[in-house]
Amino acid sequence: MHRLSRKLNLVFILSVGIIVIILSLLISYNLFIKFNTERNEKGIILSKFLADYTKDFLQNATSLNYQMSLNSDIRDSVLNAEPNWYKRVKEYSDSYDVLNTFSDNSGLFLLTTMQKQYDFVDLFFVQDSKGNQVGRSFGPLRQRADRWWHKTISEDVNHKSFISPVYYSATKYIPVASIFHPIYKDDIFIGSIGLDLNFDRLQEFVESYMESGNMKAIITDMNGVIVANSNMKNIKYIYNLKNLTYSVLDYTQSLNTEGYYFTKDITLDWAKEIGDAVSLATSGKKGFIENITIDGEKKNLYYAPISLSGIGNNKGNYTVLLEYNRSSIIYSKNILILSVFVFIFLVIGIFHLIFKKLLEKTIMTPLNILINSMNRMDLQNFTEIHLDTNDGFTLLADTYNNLGKNLKNTNKQLRENLESLKKSEAGYKTFAEIGIAISTEKKTNDLFQLIIDKSMSQTGADAGTLYLYNEKKKQLDFVIINVKSKGFYVGGKSRNPVVKPSIPLYINGMKNYSNIASFVAFEDKIVNIPDVYSSEDFNFQEVLDYDVQNNYHSKSMLVIPMKNMDNELVGVIELVNSREKESTEIIPFSQVNESLSVSLASQAAVALTNINLNKEIKDLFNSFIKSITASVDEKSPFTAGHVKRVVLLTMMIAEEINRSVLGVFAGIAFTKDELEELRISAWMHDIGKISTSENLINKETKLQSFLDGMNILDVRYKMILNHIEPVEDKQINITSEDLIEELAFLHSCNKTGEFLSDERKERLTLIHEREYFLNGERHTFLTDNEFYNLSIPKGNLNKEERKSIEHHAAATRRILSELQFPKNLSNVIDYASMHHEKLDGSGYPEGLTADQIPLQARIIAVADIFEALTAKDRPYREPMKVSQAINILNSMVKNGQIDRNIVQLLVDGDIIYTYAKNELNEEQIDFVKT
Repeated sequence: MHRLSRKLNLVFILSVGIIVIILSLLISYNLFIKFNTERNEKGIILSKFLADYTKDFLQNATSLNYQMSLNSDIRDSVLNAEPNWYKRVKEYSDSYDVLNTFSDNSGLFLLTTMQKQYDFVDLFFVQDSKGNQVGRSFGPLRQRADRWWHKTISEDVNHKSFISPVYYSATKYIPVASIFHPIYKDDIFIGSIGLDLNFDRLQEFVESYMESGNMKAIITDMNGVIVANSNMKNIKYIYNLKNLTYSVLDYTQSLNTEGYYFTKDITLDWAKEIGDAVSLATSGKKGFIENITIDGEKKNLYYAPISLSGIGNNKGNYTVLLEYNRSSIIYSKNILILSVFVFIFLVIGIFHLIFKKLLEKTIMTPLNILINSMNRMDLQNFTEIHLDTNDGFTLLADTYNNLGKNLKNTNKQLRENLESLKKSEAGYKTFAEIGIAISTEKKTNDLFQLIIDKSMSQTGADAGTLYLYNEKKKQLDFVIINVKSKGFYVGGKSRNPVVKPSIPLYINGMKNYSNIASFVAFEDKIVNIPDVYSSEDFNFQEVLDYDVQNNYHSKSMLVIPMKNMDNELVGVIELVNSREKESTEIIPFSQVNESLSVSLASQAAVALTNINLNKEIKDLFNSFIKSITASVDEKSPFTAGHVKRVVLLTMMIAEEINRSVLGVFAGIAFTKDELEELRISAWMHDIGKISTSENLINKETKLQSFLDGMNILDVRYKMILNHIEPVEDKQINITSEDLIEELAFLHSCNKTGEFLSDERKERLTLIHEREYFLNGERHTFLTDNEFYNLSIPKGNLNKEERKSIEHHAAATRRILSELQFPKNLSNVIDYASMHHEKLDGSGYPEGLTADQIPLQARIIAVADIFEALTAKDRPYREPMKVSQAINILNSMVKNGQIDRNIVQLLVDGDIIYTYAKNELNEEQIDFVKT
């Protein structure tokens, strides 16, 4: 026995030691790997976040400068600039306070105003095609013909907007860059506009969010020059991380040919990996480099590119670098390893001392007695042993004593157990089949019936009741009652509703324990009663009343709570009168049936919870879609409700197609999923308008832009009437009355509802060519831009504005392509983005033809057109009558643009009548329902 004791001690020490070591090392390794992985993921996420912020910052600046290049006042300032440079400089200096650094009158009003509005702008400047400035936000005019950026933009008039490499301000000692855009007049290059961009806001963001003891952030331009740093003190000079050099500005020399100070480059003694990371990021790659030495410390380096769209000199990307100090990782690793080894030795030592003492007392002594008795055991003259250890050995001794007495019954017991095992196996196979059926059921009422039917068949119950928990009212509601022998079935899929009152869980504020179903709900216990008539634990008066009224006898009862995976109450199953197969005898519910019923109730609760959860997710998705589309509608008070009405009309057409039994649509029937896909497509069809300027969406007249151009014309004509003599034609004598009438004519041309005839266009041309004197100079009555917009033949959008509006269809496809739609909604992107395509290929954005446009997209297109024509909320025109809208649709059908069959279905059926009655004004409805 001593040898056994030694072996047990050795085995124990080795077993505990190995287990503790393995578990400790595994836990330590996983913790360290997880920490390192999370650190890398966080670094990548932070670098992506900073890259996105920087991209938005640069895109906003580029977009602002681009919008300024399109402004008519900026363009006119170039066109109307004084040709003589010295005279131009003098007139400009006389008009503005150019010696003041920055004031309300320091430069062109628009440039000064915009610089005040945007704090990232250091200077706006505009120059003509020769490089001579015509306006600035402050300061005197300069000649810039010799600057590299002017040569770049003037030598190639098709050059896109571009941003200069970063250079350092000689006054502020901060990195700055310039953004340039060409200015066109009728597609002819006439000049350019520039914006000096400071990175103060970007620097503030980096310092606010990225400075910490272990994390530092750097942003560079496409050449690797630092523009922002976690601590700006670290970039006193011009640092180029791609070349690993820094440049010192030489202020003693004049500016170089590109307009910047000369520099002296000095090599940086920094880690080569920094230059590699910047090179990778400027080329468009992202990632991280681990365990490199920077400033004498081990660090991880994360890098990410910042790509800029719409930039002509796209020779690289801006970049983001994040330095993460690995010292905390190494320190944590060392502490963790040391702690693990100390813990291992302490645990092994303590457990060994405890085990050694307990081994002798609780195991070795009783074991010796048992072994000696077993060696002397005689089944004929069996002598019992007695152990007073008050532990497991006492039980072992009792078991040993009973062994001899029970051997003769073993064979019989084994046969009985084998038979019971066979029954259990059959029951669990049936349960598996039931579980599969329940888990795949998607309809609520079908699931209710399946739960109660399968529970009854599995347990042999003659009756069953299913209650659902009503959380709001704190009660159990009857859902199904089924008494098979009486043919009584209400609730579920039957057409007979349950009229029994619900079971309250609380009575006068106290828990209702008198009812067995509410008791089970509260206590989360299974109640298995062999005979309800002999039970005094619950109030079965309702059961007894039912028995008397229906000549029934309730006896055995099994009541089970239904809990979901979060252990939340879902309902209660109540089963009555279990029977064996082919028998009428009522028996108690067996333990096997009880176990199977509990498992079945759990699966049923989970299945029901999943159905409700799927419905809630679907409702949330639909609410989200409606919220987004409502925000698009609300961009303009003139189109609010457009999307909702298009959805309504689209689904009316689709449902009418499903009802069609004759004609071309007789063989077409949209499934429930296809109708849902079409409905969501209709909701999302105008989502691209979120990127369309509100000025275009809300444009009411031809001259409306940021300002109302008609107000400018009113002021000009008033000035001509009161102070200025028109240039009189030899054959025309213009009176004041003529000018007043002419202004009224221009007002009528400005309205969108007026069609511009050839005669009116000719009169506009004559007005545009007429001139008046101001300060000794000739000016036309209409500017080129005013004449261009007033000459719009129909509507209020010129060619460029209409193209911008039409871009929303392509934007819809681009936005929706970013969403991960489920399989049953996979066509939403196509259906939603094709609503402006035409069958003859004249539509947009892709110019698809009939064979490429599916039926669902054609339905949305017709609904969109009809709603737009008949909309009653357009303040710039009267609501169109339905008959006129139908004529337009028929005209488009005749021209091969929209689907003839859909229009015919819309016109011939009840769709238009129903839609017009509910959505349009009464005076618009000028047709008779056929």
